[in-house]
Amino acid sequence: MLADIDSDALATAATDLRGQFGPDVIDTVLVDVTSEAAVAAALERVSRGFGGIDILVSNAGIASSAPF
Repeated sequence: MLADIDSDALATAATDLRGQFGPDVIDTVLVDVTSEAAVAAALERVSRGFGGIDILVSNAGIASSAPF
């Protein structure tokens, strides 16, 4: 399951991964992680679609770099 707030980035990643691994093993959910209800709905969808979560990579956020 791929989750993102950016629908274009989500679609691109899904297309790339479906091309590598097949259409039946990749699903997507549009989710805003600042919304508890949206996250709960996404987790429900994962549970229904895949039977639960084996590995979770939580990497939401904004990163920036600048010289000191």
